[in-house]
Amino acid sequence: MQQSIALIGLCLVLSAPAQLASSDTSAREQAVRTFFRLREQMLGERGSPADVDALLALFAPGASYEHPAAGVRMTLDEARRGMLAHLGEGREVQLIIVRVLRGNTFVAVETTLAYNVQRDGKEQHINRSGIALFEFQGARISRVAEY
Repeated sequence: MQQSIALIGLCLVLSAPAQLASSDTSAREQAVRTFFRLREQMLGERGSPADVDALLALFAPGASYEHPAAGVRMTLDEARRGMLAHLGEGREVQLIIVRVLRGNTFVAVETTLAYNVQRDGKEQHINRSGIALFEFQGARISRVAEY
């Protein structure tokens, strides 16, 4: 009987880190899905400054927002200004999460993004595919790099 109790106790102790990691992973993936839901809404006609603030609330203090291919690394204040500048510029916005890869401290997401914009009086269709890499401090985003 004592051996059974000891074995059950050992199993509970050993499974606790896995349960905590699973909880962290779930919270991180939820943050990423919320990030993309807000990005899609911000780009579309219904986007609002409140959406920008909600998106930035997903980030840890001192986090960075990057576009490495363009050599851009922004603070959250700089990212906020950029998001506000493009707020509501798209029509018929569709952002699709194609695949999610999870690691211990990161989530990588493959997406496609399609929308229409008005440029020089003409409607132009934009279609992009990309990868975003999210790093975390706990459940909050500490760095996002979009490729």
